[in-house]
Amino acid sequence: MEVVREKADAYRPLAQTQNVLACREHWNNRDHTEELGLVHCPTLVVAGEHSYFPAAA
Repeated sequence: MEVVREKADAYRPLAQTQNVLACREHWNNRDHTEELGLVHCPTLVVAGEHSYFPAAA
């Protein structure tokens, strides 16, 4: 999927900033534990220092 457009002076994102921020706000501020439980294949989940996941998860 293309996420940038090549311009003469630089690559420019195709997404609008307000849409990217709204998406980030939606996904960052909810617990995805239930959805992750539906994944039935080997999966690496990486949580950051300020993540809602407990350290032992």
